[in-house]
Amino acid sequence: MEILRANESHIRELVAQWQDFMDYHQKLDPLFQRRPDGHVNFEKFLRELLRDEEAAVFVAVEGQQVAGRCLCKVDRHPPVFVIERYGHLIEMYVTPRFQRQRVGSLLLRAAQDFFAARGIDRIELGALPQNAIGFAFWKKQGFETYMHRMALTRTR
Repeated sequence: MEILRANESHIRELVAQWQDFMDYHQKLDPLFQRRPDGHVNFEKFLRELLRDEEAAVFVAVEGQQVAGRCLCKVDRHPPVFVIERYGHLIEMYVTPRFQRQRVGSLLLRAAQDFFAARGIDRIELGALPQNAIGFAFWKKQGFETYMHRMALTRTR
């Protein structure tokens, strides 16, 4: 298994994986229902991340197959806190075939190294509690809940 910075040649497979990732999450929460042009917008977002010096897209590659990916970016809290800059782990996905084979841990290590090289010690991410596999992974990696996000959807 090799961890690489993604490039243009990975985009098609990353978009296809994103569609699977969203379809899985949609079963857990309707917020993740994909728009008809969602894949187009995700591809645009990926291309922006690839050009951004404060962002990285890592891929785990086995042979010619992308086994997983990690999207991360330096982000900022409002300038009222001592810790303003932090590492935002936007999303991570490991294909079902490669889950439980340390792929997620390798991708996380690449993100941690990316942030450390920029002097960032704190990494934040969002995780659905309903995603038992993902939530357990993050807890195992040492992540702790520090805030609960809440939503209210009005019925019409």
